[in-house]
Amino acid sequence: MWNIIIWISLFILGYVIIYFSVDFFIDNLKEACVIFGVSPFIIGLIILGIDPEESIASIVASLGGFSYLALGNVIGNTILSLSLCFALPAFFYKIDLKKMSSFYFILLYTCLVLILLSFMIP
Repeated sequence: MWNIIIWISLFILGYVIIYFSVDFFIDNLKEACVIFGVSPFIIGLIILGIDPEESIASIVASLGGFSYLALGNVIGNTILSLSLCFALPAFFYKIDLKKMSSFYFILLYTCLVLILLSFMIP
């Protein structure tokens, strides 16, 4: 029992350390943008878009001959990252739904039928 509590505590401590070190890292990235005259979007895309732990794991797996493991790591990380980016805000945002006209449903189903027919009729 104590073993699990220790590991959970270490996990939470790791997230706290990451939280405060990311704040320091972001501040330094802002200064680097000003010094080098580069757009913050480009710096964020290049530096923050690459997860260091994921890229290291993929490189080590590829060098070890486990290319499928590296590919699965990249695909899994991408799916998780994209789903969390859209799912977490949805939990905290109140969605107002308005009634749509039936024209859009007819248009959607027409497109679906045309796509299915294009697969069946060469």
